[in-house]
Amino acid sequence: MFNTALEKVTREAAVNTRGTISYKSVQISAYANDIDMIGRTQAAMIEAFTSLEKAAKGTNLFINQEKSKRMPVTKKSHARYPLYLEVGPYKFQAVHSFTYLRSDVNCNNNISAEIQKHILAANRCFHGLRKHLRSHLTSKNTKILMYKVLIRPILTYASETRTVSKINEWRVKSVGKKGASMCFWSETGEQNMVRKIQL
Repeated sequence: MFNTALEKVTREAAVNTRGTISYKSVQISAYANDIDMIGRTQAAMIEAFTSLEKAAKGTNLFINQEKSKRMPVTKKSHARYPLYLEVGPYKFQAVHSFTYLRSDVNCNNNISAEIQKHILAANRCFHGLRKHLRSHLTSKNTKILMYKVLIRPILTYASETRTVSKINEWRVKSVGKKGASMCFWSETGEQNMVRKIQL
């Protein structure tokens, strides 16, 4: 029901939702109860926000000022930008990074911190399962399944949507290789099995 109301608000706001920011001044991405608004200029953002707010009031939907943030993404120094953006009665805090849909987004467009977060989570998962993965009582197929289902998805979450540098790619692969090798190295003749389940 809420998604239907949000869709109605987006359409009534008369903001073009087709295409990407490469071809227009404002782009809106909505998921569940979150709206991500991207604008080329501050004036275009304010204009789109105002029209969205007017359409939302008609359906009794209100903007949560505490959870709404503004993040300028530019090559220039961020020290020049004010700490708050005022739009009518609203006052939005300017931030350098925030979490959107479980992914960390920052003003430098640097995903190294996000990849490091997934590496740490995969290491925690691996060490939690270490007793079972090292056990001689656990079968080879069960170990492979545990690695593929429980560890590798955490490490490679949303990796198909990222443009990664060589160093970040090497970091992810090295963790995957380490996890796979530590699972099977204790068993005789299992070194070749590591190559089959690597990333």
